[in-house]
Amino acid sequence: MIDRIHVLPVARQCQLLQLARSTAYSQSRPVSEMAVTLMRQIEELRLQYPFAGARMLRDLLRREGHCVGRRHVAMLMRRMGITAMTGYSKPEIFNTDQGCQFTSQEFTGLLNDHEIQIGMDGTGQRQDNVFEERLWRSLK
Repeated sequence: MIDRIHVLPVARQCQLLQLARSTAYSQSRPVSEMAVTLMRQIEELRLQYPFAGARMLRDLLRREGHCVGRRHVAMLMRRMGITAMTGYSKPEIFNTDQGCQFTSQEFTGLLNDHEIQIGMDGTGQRQDNVFEERLWRSLK
């Protein structure tokens, strides 16, 4: 919207559009060849691991020899418009202990509204869900 050859100075055009003047002078940088390579690799990995987030993708890329950090992978994912865990359905069973946050009407009502079965451990039986906790820890 900024016209550099207009009668109005660029500063005034920015003021009217309520933009910082630096925005008018900023130029987009071309995407580096390394970033393009990483984005292609991320896309291939996403086909194999559609649930993978930035941390998992970072680890997978490092295994393939790319020296990359989680934040860089997250930035590339944002640029590509992709997110983790989208497109998956609701769980069939939600397993919890009997803490007040899980037994409240608000929480149990939400699960019932979405037709999710409630799996709840006995009172004071913190060891009941140790297998589920280990499973989720290993999946994370």
